[in-house]
Amino acid sequence: MKFLLLAMMLTMTFTTKAAGDCIAQKDLADIADHYSQFTKYLSDKSEVCEGDMDEEFFKIARSIIVLKNISPNLPSLDRDDAMTFQAIEEKDWWSYFTNRSDSFSIDRKCQEGVVAYVNPFFGRGVINLCLRFFDMSVPSQASVMMHEVRHFDGFRHVTCTQGNEQGSRGACDKEITDKGSYGISVQVMVGLARGKSFSKSETNQLESEAIYMAFNKFNKVPEVKLNYSMILANKFGEVYKWAIGQGVTFMKTLSEPAVINGSERNLTIYPVDASVDAYRMDLGLNERLEGIGLFAEHYNKESVSEREKYKSINYHGASGLLKENTLLTLCNIRTYELGEENLNRLGQFTNLISLRLSGNGPTHEAYLLNDNGDLFTYSCDNNRSTDVTIRKANVSLGVPLSTIKQTLTLGNTNFAVLESGELVEIMLDEKSSWTTRQASLPSSVNENWISASPIIKAEVF
Repeated sequence: MKFLLLAMMLTMTFTTKAAGDCIAQKDLADIADHYSQFTKYLSDKSEVCEGDMDEEFFKIARSIIVLKNISPNLPSLDRDDAMTFQAIEEKDWWSYFTNRSDSFSIDRKCQEGVVAYVNPFFGRGVINLCLRFFDMSVPSQASVMMHEVRHFDGFRHVTCTQGNEQGSRGACDKEITDKGSYGISVQVMVGLARGKSFSKSETNQLESEAIYMAFNKFNKVPEVKLNYSMILANKFGEVYKWAIGQGVTFMKTLSEPAVINGSERNLTIYPVDASVDAYRMDLGLNERLEGIGLFAEHYNKESVSEREKYKSINYHGASGLLKENTLLTLCNIRTYELGEENLNRLGQFTNLISLRLSGNGPTHEAYLLNDNGDLFTYSCDNNRSTDVTIRKANVSLGVPLSTIKQTLTLGNTNFAVLESGELVEIMLDEKSSWTTRQASLPSSVNENWISASPIIKAEVF
């Protein structure tokens, strides 16, 4: 039986960022002592560089050197914070890894979205790496390696019963306290992200993946201590950060006003001027990133006149793009279009919004809003399906539809950006109707907003 590590696509982008173009000959020799596949690359040079080795095996070597040399900065156990749990107690990750694996195989015909897998009963000790593995950052690759060898200790995955991957077979663990493969993934990501060996963008990526796993890869959702903030952009191109319960800080003035969609590790920016391409930056707005995501890539391929037809872009919940009366969302690890013929029977849709009706954590529902004020949920049947299910929600909006520009959720609080430029809180009463009140921002800055996006970080980082 194969045990798979599925790619966390949705709006994530894996980006290879080299820890260096060369590796020390001593490190390579240590690797070759355990894995004979690397013996042929040994030489009398002090360093072995990418051009001296097969490209894929160079990347494999670079990723497992992380396990050989790292001193992870693991947090103290907090039973109220699953991010502090440890699936294994071994301090020496290299010994743990090498005692369970003996070779690597490259599978060029993996199921779409699969990063790596093992056959723990037939082919024990062999880690099979798919082509997507080689597009990941070095620390994320190291986490994949530890994930896979955990299967050799007898840990299996089960069908996901909640989260973004609900219904996916063999893609989740029951709970993080079982200390299975996703448990060790979270442990490795936390230990690496808390250290000082990687760049800020790599650290952000590790943090994002750890949070995603915590809320989507365990059927019993663990308790995680989270910090909430919001990225706000105004019509002058100014960007601010509001840490909930704290003050508002100015971040940067963009070269043009833009709608910003944030995740736990990056910001995707859609300029108001449709002639300017969408792009992606790090959370601090300091660095442009190469991978911009499937939605932005799709948008950038459109002509200016077609871009101007987009009504709404939502990166939260099920996520999607609303262009006139056509929905573009993600199913089966690829974009999927629900055309006008399917939506017209339900009305003319004006917006994509995301809200939470119950529960906590970073996940929440995505809704289509039509011109009658009706809300519809939309979701893929599962992450291997190409079918989108749309259902009418039992919720009505008590605010004029024309005033809503964007909605978002942080913790248990729903917010909306209004056409007036104000940020308001939205409250659901017992009759399932919405009312609003002004957000607790200083009144001097609560104006001229064109977008707001939630940023959720685990307290452990």
